[in-house]
Amino acid sequence: MREHFGPDKFYSYFRKFLLPLFHVGLGSPSQERAWSNPVIEQIIGQVPYVDGGIFERHDLERDYEIDIPDGAFEEIFDFFDQWRWHLDERPSGDHKEINPDILGFIFEQYVNYTEKGRKEKGAYYTKPDVTGYMSTYTIIPAVVDRLVAAGLDDPTVLLPNSKDRYLHDSLGYGIAKELPDGELPPSDYPDPELDIALPGERWCDVTHRRGRYRELVELVGGGGVKNIDDAITANLDIVGLMEDYLSVASADECVVAFDVLRSLTVCDPTCGSGAFLLAALDVLEPLYTAVCDRAEELVAAGGPDGAVNELKATQQN
Repeated sequence: MREHFGPDKFYSYFRKFLLPLFHVGLGSPSQERAWSNPVIEQIIGQVPYVDGGIFERHDLERDYEIDIPDGAFEEIFDFFDQWRWHLDERPSGDHKEINPDILGFIFEQYVNYTEKGRKEKGAYYTKPDVTGYMSTYTIIPAVVDRLVAAGLDDPTVLLPNSKDRYLHDSLGYGIAKELPDGELPPSDYPDPELDIALPGERWCDVTHRRGRYRELVELVGGGGVKNIDDAITANLDIVGLMEDYLSVASADECVVAFDVLRSLTVCDPTCGSGAFLLAALDVLEPLYTAVCDRAEELVAAGGPDGAVNELKATQQN
């Protein structure tokens, strides 16, 4: 903006760039945009319409003529530069990170900024542990159903003799250690030094969890989990199961699996900030990666010409 209009020339950055970007570009559908200056239109370019009211004019902007000097934005950008902005939602432990999950939370809190407003619209922010759980146990069974319908085995064929491989680590926490001798008061909390209990567990919780661990090992090892629905009921690690299943697939199975993944569609009818769709990507990405990695192994090793050719075409896609 300074290149076109000079520094602080009529507060050029705020008035000539930000307001058109927000109110005309992001805040209105493309067919309704009325640009006042073709230079600004060219600088901003094609930006998407973001519905939800976040870029509508505020009451203060309607009632007052607001001017903000360029120097204020220099300070803002210096502040933003102190943070780590990235698209990966996995926590890195860096308290200075900003990711889509945080931005989505801010967006939904802004759009529905009162408790009454949230109740009226039925809009609540759903945290990653919930979106991850719901997406995992919706998408993976759908993928498995399509694989089985295409003639492939259910991934649970890997379960017999797998011992505790597909049990969640938390279930078997401290399982290798013997419980102390004598009576264990159910409501008492174990000494942390024993390294037997999960945070917040009492002795009754520890003994129940260990019993459940033994039951599941016996169930899984004895062939009691016959399909993906049984695996979900048993609360097994179906993500790890799917990744292992795809990592040993044959060439023909890889082709089928890739076609199934590529044809799968995910719909979130009340999208909001896209928290569920981002969770869906987190579920699907490891499956795509497992298929592609296995395809590369099979192509490198040779094999049936037809299947290898299809895998090569799959890799190119």
